[in-house]
Amino acid sequence: MVVLAMMAMASCTTADTGAPTVQPADATSEQSTSTAVSGSSPTIAESAITTPSVPPPSATTTPAGTKPASAPTPAATLTWAPCDKDLTDTSGIDTSLVDCTTLPVPLDYANPASATIKIALVRYRASGSGKRIGSLLMNPGGPGGSGRQFLVSVVAQNEAKITDLHDRFDMIGFDPRGVDGSNGLSCVDSTTLDKKFEVDITPETPEEKAFAKSLNQQITSACKAKYGDDFLKQINTESTARDMDRIRAAVGDDKLSYLGISYGTYLGSVYATLFPDRVRALVLDGAFDPIGEDELTGNLIQMKGFENAFQNWLAWCGTNPVCAFGPTDVEARWLQLRQQLDDKAIAGDATRTVNQGTFITATIASLYQKAQGWPALGAALRAAANGDGSLLLMLADSQSGRRDDGTYDSLGTAFGVISCESGIVGAPPADKEAAAAALRAVSPHLSFSASADDFGSCEGLPVAPAAAPFSYGGIGPILVIGGKNDPATPFQWAEKMAKDLGPKASLLAYSGEGHSTWLESDCADAAINAILLDLTTTGAKDCAAQAQSAVPLPEWLGTLPAMPSLAPTNIDDLIPLLGLEQGGIRGRAGLSTLNEAAASAAANSSLVAAGWKSLGGQNNVRNYSKKVGAETLSLVVAPIGLSKLSAGSPFTKEIAEHLNEFGKTIIIYGTPL
Repeated sequence: MVVLAMMAMASCTTADTGAPTVQPADATSEQSTSTAVSGSSPTIAESAITTPSVPPPSATTTPAGTKPASAPTPAATLTWAPCDKDLTDTSGIDTSLVDCTTLPVPLDYANPASATIKIALVRYRASGSGKRIGSLLMNPGGPGGSGRQFLVSVVAQNEAKITDLHDRFDMIGFDPRGVDGSNGLSCVDSTTLDKKFEVDITPETPEEKAFAKSLNQQITSACKAKYGDDFLKQINTESTARDMDRIRAAVGDDKLSYLGISYGTYLGSVYATLFPDRVRALVLDGAFDPIGEDELTGNLIQMKGFENAFQNWLAWCGTNPVCAFGPTDVEARWLQLRQQLDDKAIAGDATRTVNQGTFITATIASLYQKAQGWPALGAALRAAANGDGSLLLMLADSQSGRRDDGTYDSLGTAFGVISCESGIVGAPPADKEAAAAALRAVSPHLSFSASADDFGSCEGLPVAPAAAPFSYGGIGPILVIGGKNDPATPFQWAEKMAKDLGPKASLLAYSGEGHSTWLESDCADAAINAILLDLTTTGAKDCAAQAQSAVPLPEWLGTLPAMPSLAPTNIDDLIPLLGLEQGGIRGRAGLSTLNEAAASAAANSSLVAAGWKSLGGQNNVRNYSKKVGAETLSLVVAPIGLSKLSAGSPFTKEIAEHLNEFGKTIIIYGTPL
């Protein structure tokens, strides 16, 4: 199995043939658009685009060497309205600050009057407490990620962390063309996609091999039959970058402020290449720059990144009690479980099973983010070893875009089409067998099943020209961020992107685990805010790994007196899973061998003896204060029985059952934010 860009296993295809040449836009490509018809049918051919009686000709690329665009992009009038309930109702955000609209854009920028499609937007309006700068456009990656869902999730989960940006910007998420609300691609039904993601990744018989190959061909044929080559070839990064410029003009900004993550950095770099004079400031976080690499090289780079992240997870799981699959023989047991699931699948839910492919997809999905993903993987593996595949299935579904109701979003299909039409991966290797062997060698745990069939998977889709290197001659600053331990977009791509974009691009390295840094690192967030708000840099070249708590802990919290019966093991990795910061507390966590009441009393004795004043409390949760100079310190001590942790999510239930071997009660001690 080959993993590409942000997502593992695209449900349509992965790329191999190149993309439209990226060159500065000419005036011809920025003429006025026709008007999109209304309608909600998912069938694009029927109602999602406005077409003349003759299908539009295929796109042409801008001639090499063309100067940057001088003609202004036409500005449409946007009519904002309340968002559909399915976008915001379950998020818990203040919907009074959120609204939605659509923007008609040309389907084919080479023939802008021939047809239009609608781009779906969501806006989180500036709070008004600071002088408004304009709009901040955002893309979460993929390719194929929904910018609307991304923004709503960011607001719901990290509202306090984005205050500085929200004070000054309308924050705007958009679904790129071919994604969800913007004519999201849907080539086959959910049953077929379920089969795609349940396919045997190590087929032993000719029949199994033929089934996997025919399934891929079926999906590709369905895409071509439903949409046609002329439409599919327009679902590419260059056209989306031109859509972004239409959005910029429509919201009234002279220049673009943009935050792109993962593939979103590739998209932002294409925009900077096309419209260098229209860049105000760009943040490109988790940089992805595979231009000039063939298909094998790109996959070797990425799978080496995932293999390194997996090795780091193995080391963590073997030493951290929060990993429910540890602490002994973690690698050997993981390999054993991998083989067992190939020999015989286990139950995942009422209708689906979990096999070796699900196992690998779930493992990869968990490596993107340490705070939530690493403990979740340990819990899922523990459950699977006991015959319950439901947690592995949840993790795999998060990667494939499968919703709780059994339907799929457009991510899996859009990923393949956008990749094929945008030059995300270069030409396939001449010797595919040797290429597969090289991939297995660099990633023996995750790419052990790589075969010749994993290469050249754009066959059957429209062939696109090779992508040109990025270039940027504008004056707006660009911040490129790369993670030294990023599994999905290894650091060498960040170095390449910063070099390609030239002297106005600065490079920031992050030493922590996981994919991208925004809202995960205070150091990186400071650099991001400086570029976007003030058009300046913090001067930082490197950001150290962030503590598990995303908010730095005060030094005095580490000097508290030893609490009797507290196990000598640190379980701070539970903090993100418990949602402590969402509750307004930052702190530490440990295990006590006592029950809740006894642990609370023991902690009280130690703290009072050390000069802390008890302020009382209830249900064994107590508050304390201590005067240090002119400062009054506030402390909260909260014991949580493992039975209560078991009543939480199925992931924390597995962790609680594992922690029961080490102690009885989790002790949280922290201070208000």
